[in-house]
Amino acid sequence: MKQLILVMVFFALSSSNLYFECDDYQSSIEDTYSSASDAYSNADDAYTYARRAYYSDSLDDAQDNAKRAMSAAEDAMSSASNAESYASSGDGVCDR
Repeated sequence: MKQLILVMVFFALSSSNLYFECDDYQSSIEDTYSSASDAYSNADDAYTYARRAYYSDSLDDAQDNAKRAMSAAEDAMSSASNAESYASSGDGVCDR
């Protein structure tokens, strides 16, 4: 899961580097970076909770951690989608 997020982040950021000179695109890049950072953090949380669920000693703990892992994974996917949207926003023309 973390690897998928990292690949998406790399793709999103690499496709945005062409527009570094424009203010609108600079803002878009900053938004992309912020969302990508959130996606990475949420993916890391999902991984942590999934490991806790796997190694839990009780069913209740396993279920609680599994629910938290799913929630964090959904947040990671949402943030990654936002990063992709920010990275592809704009028409590719600099107004300068």
